[in-house]
Amino acid sequence: MTESTFDVAGLGRTLHAPIADLTRSPAARRVARLAADAGLFLFDYERRVQLELPEDWLPVGRPDLGVTGLPPDWERGLLGESKYLSFRHDLLLGSLHAGHRAKWSTHELCHGLVGFCWKADGSMLFHALAARLAEALPVALWYFFDEAGLQRCERHALQTEVGPSFCRACERAAVASTGSASSVSDDAWTARGLTFLAREVDGVRRSITEGRPMFTPHGAIDLMTDGLAYASAHAPRLRAPEMQAQLAAMFAGTPGPELGLFDELEAFAAHIEKLGAYVAGHGPAPRVVSGGRWRFVAQDLAGRVMQIAADSEGECFAGLEAILQGLVAGTEAAVANAIASYVELHESFELPEPDDVFALGYALPGHVGVGVAQLRAGLESAMGATLTRLGASLGEGADGLVARFASALVPSREPIGTRFAAFLKDASDVASDSETLGLAALEAAIASASPPDPIELGLGLDGALAETLSLPIGVELVRAGFDAGGLLMHGVADPKGPRSFLVRRDAGDEVGLVALSEPLAQRLSEGPLDAAAVVVQAEHDSELRALLEEGLLIPDRWDLAIA
Repeated sequence: MTESTFDVAGLGRTLHAPIADLTRSPAARRVARLAADAGLFLFDYERRVQLELPEDWLPVGRPDLGVTGLPPDWERGLLGESKYLSFRHDLLLGSLHAGHRAKWSTHELCHGLVGFCWKADGSMLFHALAARLAEALPVALWYFFDEAGLQRCERHALQTEVGPSFCRACERAAVASTGSASSVSDDAWTARGLTFLAREVDGVRRSITEGRPMFTPHGAIDLMTDGLAYASAHAPRLRAPEMQAQLAAMFAGTPGPELGLFDELEAFAAHIEKLGAYVAGHGPAPRVVSGGRWRFVAQDLAGRVMQIAADSEGECFAGLEAILQGLVAGTEAAVANAIASYVELHESFELPEPDDVFALGYALPGHVGVGVAQLRAGLESAMGATLTRLGASLGEGADGLVARFASALVPSREPIGTRFAAFLKDASDVASDSETLGLAALEAAIASASPPDPIELGLGLDGALAETLSLPIGVELVRAGFDAGGLLMHGVADPKGPRSFLVRRDAGDEVGLVALSEPLAQRLSEGPLDAAAVVVQAEHDSELRALLEEGLLIPDRWDLAIA
């Protein structure tokens, strides 16, 4: 796929990723094109039901790794993710997690292009070095290659390293290709990435020669330590007979780039070097994993089936093993047959529910593939009052509404509450009640309220030297249209109560509401306020004065002396 045939919209649909994630930098575009050609794509993390891990797959004596084997829980509309439970190098499909930064889409797709290295008799050092190599290029993409050609917000234009904190303004600047260029040149970012990658590959080679881990930390990045932790967390699974059966069946063939599986570290390292040169724009596109979409779906489902088989025996195990063998064809028909066979087996044996097993986070034959119950739990954690109101007005129709939302697999990084509130506005045939829409908007803002910006929190109005005053970062204005705040806090909406609110999360992680009069809400909705006019008006306007005193209006600049 050349630049002239770069169908951005089609690429987003194929890869199931926000288009902005795939076009934010030249390196991101290279990864996206290569992944689409291979047939890779991202599953939707929120719509994928994680099954409980077999007890034999849990690391013994390593509570520090946080691998309990239990599925994650929702909190305020965010589905938790365990670093060493959710992610596996041998799963070539990546994850789209709405709570993550835009960098994650191509990072995850890059993992699929890299593949993995595994062998049945691999030692702990082998698995640790394999994990380190598998991370080297996706991490170099994240911290370096994806920064070349990227626009940043004015505040972070001078950065020379990728910061750990999320900046919404930088995300917007990258999407719009407007903002400020970094003080580090694009060539310098790329050179740094190639140096990092070479150092990691060399560290692996020296570890092989020395017979012990050789560390090459870069700032906060320490891939050797991460590789050791990954090997410890996954060793029971990587050595399980069910895992070996799955890989033997689904990755049969000559190890190498097209298979996505390597059995020797040196061959894996050489593949990563070639792929890294291409991602950096310094080499041709190398051979990568192939086979098409349904091959990857079949591999994904096979891993699911053999995870269940680890807790099975006798005829039940034989039935699951037969499903595995049926998936070897790697076709849509094979996947459909596997689904039908599991449903039939489930009728005879005590197995996980088919709706959960096949909730892989993308569409499968037979209108399955999405964890509707899991999405419902997520919505309840973010906007329980809205769901209660919908249930009261729609009855069982509310379940159908949630199912419709769950099936709308539009890739997005917006919080689940924000997406559902927007979905309700469009679903006017079912939920046209303006108060329900206002309640949904307020609950969504509360669930996804950002923590205060440390710069604005620290400076406040001290030494304010500004032409304009604006709402702080993370403070959201919600025009609910009725007393939605009263309904949430007291169970009753006052007909004469406020209809607009500011939502803010404080430094103690508590979310609060500030009721506004409609004139002031209208003024705030129109953009920054004239600072001089605010100072004068605040003398006799208690509402405006309260906003200043509570730190809800922030200047655009500060002086070095107190005014």
